Amino acid sequence: MNRGTSPPAPEGIRAPLRRIDPRARIGLVVVFVAFVVLTPPHPAARFLVYGAMVRGFGALAGIPWRAFLRRLGVILPFVGLVAASAALGCLFGWEYRPLPELMLVFLVRPLVAVAAVAALVSGMEPYELAAGLSGLGLPRSLVALLLFLVRYFPLLRLRMSRLRTAVEARSFGWRGIRGRRRLLLSLGNLVGTMFVRSLDHGERVYLAMCARGFTGAFVLPRYRRPTFPDVAFLAAGLGALLLNFLFVR
Repeated sequence: MNRGTSPPAPEGIRAPLRRIDPRARIGLVVVFVAFVVLTPPHPAARFLVYGAMVRGFGALAGIPWRAFLRRLGVILPFVGLVAASAALGCLFGWEYRPLPELMLVFLVRPLVAVAAVAALVSGMEPYELAAGLSGLGLPRSLVALLLFLVRYFPLLRLRMSRLRTAVEARSFGWRGIRGRRRLLLSLGNLVGTMFVRSLDHGERVYLAMCARGFTGAFVLPRYRRPTFPDVAFLAAGLGALLLNFLFVR
């Protein structure tokens, strides 16, 4: 690195979307997903507009295009399985739908909705997400549950990884078709072990919080009144959705 230069900023730190009120971003997420879900598969050009809007959200959030595609790749296997199941249903005559319509309903819709959520919520700290949801009227009990989920989901993934490593270290031959069969037969025991450990860990966390003065409610920051950029961002997003729904044929 040359003298006098600074390292590049982390993803999303200097993004324009970071300056928008979380309430406006979350509100636009809800409206956008509702429009995507309720839009009929014809005409398909509307989904092209949705895709362009999502790409714009990603650019405003400062997410590189490749990183954005990697995030979508996380849900692609699940969405692809649903689309393949729907295609098999049409193939065996349960309900006939043209293939393009199937792809729009079971593949494009979920990907566009999840991509919008990933872009608009990107870079938002947990307390910002909680304060934004609380500011939109979500009950505080659900906000607290969401905070716990965001805080301890990485720990749950770590515990699952350790449990899988322990199982593979103590049971040879878990690879291949026979190994997968043994894994499925033992899945109930693995899930039960994770459930019992999660209950035990949750009780320890609750007792530790009570020892530190937790009274059952989180203190959330109070946001300022919406400014012109917040209103302009929300109005631009809603206007684009309405114009797409009314005029794209």
